[in-house]
Amino acid sequence: MSKATVVLGALATAIGLTGAVIGTVALAKVESLTGTVPSTVTVAATRESAAVSDSDVHAAAVETCVAVDTFRAGVGAVRQPYVDAAKSSSDWNSPEFIALEGRYFGGVAAELAYLRSHESPRTPQGIADTVDELHRAATDLLDADVRRQPGDVANQALAKLRATYDAVTAACDAEGASK
Repeated sequence: MSKATVVLGALATAIGLTGAVIGTVALAKVESLTGTVPSTVTVAATRESAAVSDSDVHAAAVETCVAVDTFRAGVGAVRQPYVDAAKSSSDWNSPEFIALEGRYFGGVAAELAYLRSHESPRTPQGIADTVDELHRAATDLLDADVRRQPGDVANQALAKLRATYDAVTAACDAEGASK
């Protein structure tokens, strides 16, 4: 193994870990600002402010739904190279594989933090509930990959993530918040 390979592997791992740290810090900042773990609630508008509140609720729904699409693309972009390498690599401890693994794990952590930061207390409950389930499904998939579970376990987690994404898309469509 060349020195350049080791250096590139270490650099990629550091970048992946940095992504995980940034995601964790972003989530911690949200928690420290509110004093609690971020949550989503439905806001009931009074008659006097119904037009403004409807507009605010719709804007929150659109922002969350766009963030879900960004999340999906980001996770796909970092997971596919990892999956390809896992299938073809004979050495999961090689610097190249570890670098891809770090990029994947850090990327998913950053995407989860990004998605959480684009949720609002004004996000409609139907969207908020399915986004919470999307968080759980993505975490389950990441957990299966981190623990290097058999392929069928990861495939089940991936199927759940895809089904949950479809449920979020349906909730966004129902609220008129799709692209």
